[in-house]
Amino acid sequence: MIFVALGDTNGIGASCHFLDIQGTGLTLDAGSDPRHEGAASLPRFDLIHDHADWYVDHTIITHAHHDHMGGLPVLIKEFPHVMAHMTDATQQLLDFLLPASARLQKRKLKAGETNTQPLFTEEDVEHQSHFYLSHELEKPFDVTGMAGETPVQATFYTAGHILGSAGVEMQFEEDGAPRRVFYTSDTNVQGQSIIPGGAYPDTTDVLILESTLGNDPEMELTTREQEVQQFKAMLER
Repeated sequence: MIFVALGDTNGIGASCHFLDIQGTGLTLDAGSDPRHEGAASLPRFDLIHDHADWYVDHTIITHAHHDHMGGLPVLIKEFPHVMAHMTDATQQLLDFLLPASARLQKRKLKAGETNTQPLFTEEDVEHQSHFYLSHELEKPFDVTGMAGETPVQATFYTAGHILGSAGVEMQFEEDGAPRRVFYTSDTNVQGQSIIPGGAYPDTTDVLILESTLGNDPEMELTTREQEVQQFKAMLER
């Protein structure tokens, strides 16, 4: 297995990881960086194009935050026929968030707030939606590529982050032995008001772990109850 990080690895940015599993090309997310515009906001898809034997057959979209899915329309343009896998709730969110992103990019250009051409249009998003496939939690689905030398199965597990968010496990054989890879994406072990905490496989061989702000000293002193109280105070003001 080959692993390449295509997006920001030291903060909130364009989350996107490329896996080559014996000829099957996968990306884990396809985000855009909210701090930048245009091509500068995208993952390094050129790192895939630089290798003639690499391609993206499937992409896993773990949840509907732009830093994990905002570059999906561009990924589909760059790798035609890529299939995008997600939960049903994530698909429903993408159906209105991506067109809204296209409108915002167009409006900012028209208003002179930017010189950057939109990365995609509402028409692009509408035409690409038939590449979206939704799956239930903890039910395996096939993500084997056209040139894949071994079958690859994926399974979603609830991530406890936002509505529809999921981590994903990939299972395949490597050198004659079974292998398991688990990508947490953004995750939360504690249940929230409307969604349960994350659920994970019992074991794995390779763990790809989201840890943004995981060692931030300020975050260690912040609790959910403090944030709730601050939010209530803001509403009262």
